[in-house]
Amino acid sequence: MTKYILGGGITGLIWAFYNPQYTIISPDIGGQMTSDNFSLGPRFLIKTEYTEKLLKDLNIQAPIKTFKIGYCKNNIVGTAKELNITEEDRKNYFLKSRGLKNINEVPITVMNSFKDEIVGFDVEWNEIIKKLSEKVKIINNKIIKINTNEKILVSGGNDYDYDELISTIHASLFFKLIFYDTSAKKCENNCKDITYVAVKNKSLKTVFNYIYVIDDSFPFYRMTFQDNVVIYEFIGKPSEKDLPDHDIIGIKTVYGCKIIKDLNLDGIPEANIKFVGRYAQLNHSIKTEQVTEMAIKNVEQKQRISLDSYYMSVARVIALRGTCLRKRVGAIIVVDNKIIATGYNGAPKGFKHCTEVRCNVVNNHCIRTVHAEENALLQAGEKAKGGILYTTVSICVWCFKSAVQAGIKKIVYFENYNINDLKFLLDENKQIEMVKYNGQC
Repeated sequence: MTKYILGGGITGLIWAFYNPQYTIISPDIGGQMTSDNFSLGPRFLIKTEYTEKLLKDLNIQAPIKTFKIGYCKNNIVGTAKELNITEEDRKNYFLKSRGLKNINEVPITVMNSFKDEIVGFDVEWNEIIKKLSEKVKIINNKIIKINTNEKILVSGGNDYDYDELISTIHASLFFKLIFYDTSAKKCENNCKDITYVAVKNKSLKTVFNYIYVIDDSFPFYRMTFQDNVVIYEFIGKPSEKDLPDHDIIGIKTVYGCKIIKDLNLDGIPEANIKFVGRYAQLNHSIKTEQVTEMAIKNVEQKQRISLDSYYMSVARVIALRGTCLRKRVGAIIVVDNKIIATGYNGAPKGFKHCTEVRCNVVNNHCIRTVHAEENALLQAGEKAKGGILYTTVSICVWCFKSAVQAGIKKIVYFENYNINDLKFLLDENKQIEMVKYNGQC
């Protein structure tokens, strides 16, 4: 199957890194993360198990840092608690940062849910992009049209047939490529441009890494402090009078990157097209951390399960037939990757089950039941020799000895159950490998 990714930004790179069956098609790489002179707003990687994995997989060591968040209200800068930031403040900030006059509902994630700090990795984005781009397949080309009926990506030169397509580009641009003009216009109207203005910081002293500016007296809505630079964020293009009057390092306008209302776009399933990322899905809450998690989980969902997982899953289903009230247990015996016998715990043939007359317990063991492992061994007979016994709990002393006698070479168990009773046998054991299952099923 031919699988492509539209867009070479951080989202496309991470998706292709963890899903190497995809090839990126893009005329440029890195997106907003590759600004040379200054960062476009706060740029750090929130610490999660998935971002930790990303950095480990890329062999990148990044320091963990606590990023301080400030708020500016009534010309005073402080924490959310110090300034008593309210829902009304959140609403005012949302209106200011989107260039709106009114709004019915404000997402709770606006202003980072009033957090005062975030723990994250202080990463060098250029290093991440460089390493990712070295490890993925990239076609340097620009798509000018998408034929969703025939599943063809059209460029100025080559055309590309696709079976599956991931779009990480802005939703408005994507809909233009498929000539959905109404949808494209809707997406455009739902976004505003942002202008970033970087200025040398000569006098501003603060403990905060970035500050949300609620006051309308300031034309910018956020300030980010990076080394000796302050980056001011404006909605749209600021006028000359709104710009700082000294030491401007650079100005950059990014089109359509301030989302007014989350549309949560999924894609076009009938054309095998999926949207991934903040601007493709038009969902402000999607950050690099969420993209990384999505990319890794996509791999996990599509990976073929191991044989151990397959056999243990079968054993766990068989356990549902068990009739002992104390614990249901299932077991199977596998020889040459074939299941030759199964067993669950229950009363011998012709005897009443625990579910009918309750358990007969002696020395903390139910003596009414035949154990699952023993039933499987009896069913297999001589065919068990050289086989692997999968069981949902660690095997008891008597069944372990029976397994040795039957020639079982390995026992895989799901959970511990009185395993200490086996210690004296395991210390002497030379015939059977005893392994605790550590996968998922």
